[in-house]
Amino acid sequence: MSDKSPPVHILHLLGSLKVGGVENWLLNVIRNNDPTKYRHSFVVSERTGMEFESRFLALGAAIHVCDVREGGAAYLYDLFRTVRRIGDVDVMHSHVHAFSAFNLLIGVACGVPVRIAHSHTDRGRLEVGASAIRKAYLAVAKAMLPFVMTKGIGVTQAAAVDLFGASTAASDRVAVVPCGVDLAKFKLPADRSAIRAAYGVNQADKVVFHTGNFVRPKNHEFAVRLGIELCRRRSDVMFAFAGSGPLQKAMQDAAIASGYGHRFLFLGARSDVPSLLDGLADAFLFPSLWEGLPVALIEAQAAGLPCIVSEQISGEAFAPGSDVTVCNLQSDTKAWTSAIEDALKRGRTWGDLSRFDLTSTSAKLSSMYRHELGQRSSRVAVA
Repeated sequence: MSDKSPPVHILHLLGSLKVGGVENWLLNVIRNNDPTKYRHSFVVSERTGMEFESRFLALGAAIHVCDVREGGAAYLYDLFRTVRRIGDVDVMHSHVHAFSAFNLLIGVACGVPVRIAHSHTDRGRLEVGASAIRKAYLAVAKAMLPFVMTKGIGVTQAAAVDLFGASTAASDRVAVVPCGVDLAKFKLPADRSAIRAAYGVNQADKVVFHTGNFVRPKNHEFAVRLGIELCRRRSDVMFAFAGSGPLQKAMQDAAIASGYGHRFLFLGARSDVPSLLDGLADAFLFPSLWEGLPVALIEAQAAGLPCIVSEQISGEAFAPGSDVTVCNLQSDTKAWTSAIEDALKRGRTWGDLSRFDLTSTSAKLSSMYRHELGQRSSRVAVA
């Protein structure tokens, strides 16, 4: 492909462009791409109107809406019309797990030459108790994927196996590419005194931090319960949550009802997480029910924080030399609170995060786009 060729046009498909691990990673990928070589567009189910969304627009990304809430058939027809209208999609990159099969089927119908299914999570244990209808849907979607995708990506090997199956995940049709973080942001010293003063936190207080939107997989109910228990035992511990979402108010109400609401900070969606991890936090709590490769945990390790995580987190997310303690969600809260207290005593430890460096992971993704496109026709125009 000549350097004078038009930019490779990548169409990403996901639910929305709210602040989240995948969304923040995609924003950083675009920032690291040469706009003369790559052009990014998005199909989402809803526009947020949030400031975070505007950052994609400022980087030249186009955003199209196909609302899946109107029904699967209506969504797919709308997606078909949208891709045809755009007219020059080189790569369709779907980030919505099993539903990617249906997205990429539309890509086949529209003649998109490169069609990527991206598994950002391992939902295997969760789906064990799924309904018969849900299991049938997953079986159909996963059976379709090998026929409609040209390439699969898993953020971890476990995430790849969950979506593509063990044999396909082990083949050259699937690559494991971790979501990277901008490690340079964690080399900038934060003004710890000023940050803590801004949130009413004493310099001697110990702050347990969590990053994640308030949705079920993040298990905030358990995190708040642990916080209440520790607050009963110690007067120097606070809990801070960065993120937003449908469960946030319920968590705030639970903290207030305990009588320790003043010891909980609900910070909302944030774009300054690196400085908060450096200036506010002393330990990182991550008791998720399921995950793929959590960017939030990688950022916490990049900040050198001791991390307490659930057994649902893949060891592929742990950087060599980082301080990570794994606790079982079936254990009683005493085991968790003891692990948190031990972590608060240890201080920071910096491991080797080079595998998660955004520059290298972004370059791998860009190289994959061009390689896959080169393996097929140089360009396929969509009529």
